[in-house]
Amino acid sequence: MHNYLKHLIADMRQAAKNLPTKPHYDIPPGAEDMAYVIEWENAKTKPMQEWFGIAKENFPPPEKLTESQISLMVTEMLRLWEAYHFYPNLPDNLPAKFTYKVLVNFLDKDIAWVSEGEGIVELCDYDPQTCPFPKEFCWCRDFEDDDVDAHDFIRSENASEIAMLDKEIKAIDAKGPDEFLPIKSMDRYVEQLIADLKASAVKFLQPKIFPATNEERNAEHIRQLAMNPFVTPQDLTGIGASLLPEHTEMDELQTRKVLRAILHMLDACKLKIDFPPKAPHEIKYEAIRKSWNLDQVQYLPLTGMEFDLCTGDPITCPYGEYCSCGDDLPENENSELPNSPFPDNEELPF
Repeated sequence: MHNYLKHLIADMRQAAKNLPTKPHYDIPPGAEDMAYVIEWENAKTKPMQEWFGIAKENFPPPEKLTESQISLMVTEMLRLWEAYHFYPNLPDNLPAKFTYKVLVNFLDKDIAWVSEGEGIVELCDYDPQTCPFPKEFCWCRDFEDDDVDAHDFIRSENASEIAMLDKEIKAIDAKGPDEFLPIKSMDRYVEQLIADLKASAVKFLQPKIFPATNEERNAEHIRQLAMNPFVTPQDLTGIGASLLPEHTEMDELQTRKVLRAILHMLDACKLKIDFPPKAPHEIKYEAIRKSWNLDQVQYLPLTGMEFDLCTGDPITCPYGEYCSCGDDLPENENSELPNSPFPDNEELPF
């Protein structure tokens, strides 16, 4: 094995020197500083092993290597990745044997290459069932609850709201037949709807590569702002508004499970919602449902976006009495505006 690894390391070091040719693009005069963005926008993807010219099958399984050999291979692989501006996002203190296995398994995954800058490679898709890292190391399990299906958990932009839903769902499950009357006729529909919401979320959770430096992140953020259009949540996710039943058609448990699945899907789309803290979950669900094919959102995987459902008008706000959007408005047309810089008796200058 020693001689084999010696040749494999030599191949990796040679691959680190044989980088792809920098692509040529016609850069308009005065836009030279945007060359990186133009290259990123036009970057082609292919399996990482094809960029390196070294097949995944060439890397021995970890059980055939000693600890020192695994550590050496991890060091050499990370150097190769770095030469191509690929920087894997690895959990802190991850043992070398797991790092080696994850790096090797990623070699047949598609990835874009750019000649400049540094790219953060997300190796985890934030689904504990398919997480490549051991349970005690990966952050995707931060919100895991042993009493809830692990597939429901991804790294969350709406964590506090989801945690609240988890508690209410457990409390309803614990109720007796005299306290909770389920709507059995909706069970199969709700189960299918939640499965569809999860399937939609998975499309947004594929491994991604993000710029590592502030300048490159800013450039990529500008590119995403320019290239990703505003669309309705319905068009973005492929889940039609007509598929979302009114909360009155579901029982309280079903409503909360559907709302939780929607929030997980919005997490995957990097959309953050701030609800009024005292609003019932039925009100929150209806606010989302009614806006699903009307409001406009933008998919910004680098920075995310606030999905604000409040209209700022107490009359039209979907949260009704639970929203504070009108608290600072004057009570009537004759009320004095706060902090007015003009005394009431000051004469007009004309």
